[in-house]
Amino acid sequence: MKLTVFIERVNSVKELGDIKDAEQSYELTPGQKRYIAGSDKGCSLPLPDSSDVSTHHIEFSFSSNEGVWQVKEISQKNNVFVNGNSLFQYRPVTQYPINSQTRIEIGSEISLIATPVDVEASTTYDEALSTIAQPSSLARESERAAATGKSGGVSTVLQDSIPKGNQNRVESSSIARGFDSLSWQDIGAPSIVNLGFSWFKIGTPEDGVGLKIRAFDLQHTYRIDKKENDIDSICEKLYVRVYQAVSEGRLGDSKVRPVIYAKDAANTQDRRRYILITRDTVHGNRSTVFVRFIEFGENLYVGLDVYTLGNVSWFKLLKKGAITAALFFLSPLTLFLSLFAIPIIWWKLFWRIGYEKNVMLAIRQEFPGIIGGGPFDYDDVFMFSKSTVSLIVKTVRNVFEEEKLPLESLDAFIQQINNVTQINTEGGAISMVNSAVGTDNKVS
Repeated sequence: MKLTVFIERVNSVKELGDIKDAEQSYELTPGQKRYIAGSDKGCSLPLPDSSDVSTHHIEFSFSSNEGVWQVKEISQKNNVFVNGNSLFQYRPVTQYPINSQTRIEIGSEISLIATPVDVEASTTYDEALSTIAQPSSLARESERAAATGKSGGVSTVLQDSIPKGNQNRVESSSIARGFDSLSWQDIGAPSIVNLGFSWFKIGTPEDGVGLKIRAFDLQHTYRIDKKENDIDSICEKLYVRVYQAVSEGRLGDSKVRPVIYAKDAANTQDRRRYILITRDTVHGNRSTVFVRFIEFGENLYVGLDVYTLGNVSWFKLLKKGAITAALFFLSPLTLFLSLFAIPIIWWKLFWRIGYEKNVMLAIRQEFPGIIGGGPFDYDDVFMFSKSTVSLIVKTVRNVFEEEKLPLESLDAFIQQINNVTQINTEGGAISMVNSAVGTDNKVS
């Protein structure tokens, strides 16, 4: 079965149309050679010259056992979409079957249409893929996906192809396209946070998020056998699963978004991702959770930090105001110098107002007070912190179980979360105290 591939360049997904009349077309014959598409002149399918496309990017091959053509992603420099589905979501599946009129997108610039001459040979895959139902939970996510991904559609993730008689039954699952924003290539500018000194740029991600709750911290490193596991693939799965678990509404009105931060916006090697989860309560508290999964050599690092920001400390605010007023009343002869001193004294507050675009939030961040001593204030902290950390760690545990990674430290941490029943707000951080109460809680 021969394969005809048509290629054209597009500026956006919206401009994709029928490209059968494109000038570039190639006829592929089974068993002749490897057909590699890329921007290199040596490729059998040379793509339009583009600095954004890898020299050797995707490969077409014919499976004689299944009687279908397949496409394989060689380089991960650009995200590849097959019929709108990101190939990174199909891992560990390496070969994706091409059905009739398959459309392949490399990034958002180059599109290919692959048309088998013998269309009937791929009908089995067409029928199987067309009958996949869209899960209701992911249907709800499609609306959220529009704000974080390239589209509001739902991607089909191929898990396995099982022979059944003379046909192949395709078992699959789905995931919202909004999760594509977690892919390195697809995170947009609104999700990138630049660090370093500059007006209206944060100094560090945790700047202004409040006091640290140390008992909910998780900083674990796991040694991974690279012969058995792909650490990068595990990190991708962890980010997607955690984002999915939180965004499905299991944490009430909590907000979640993926973020990339870098000290130098021009240095792409220094960028790191994290998931940011926040919740503002009716009692004036704001809780924040940072989640990171990082590959370091042969190790997988799992990081989780919880912070809480209380109400304004009016004493700190009035104290600084009194110092400012004293410059005028006690040193009338140095009024000119005082005018220069005021911006220096209050510059951090002005900076926060410019960054947050919220005066009251900026004042809370600059003059934070400890959370109140009432039971409802403690409920705010416990309710969000315990629920969020438990959900994240159990989600991580499920992925670890799938990858056959050690679970003991995660099980112990989940039990520790259940046993935290007291809070101490003395000092520069909040320390949670373990209690014997709740020791009957079991890890599910």
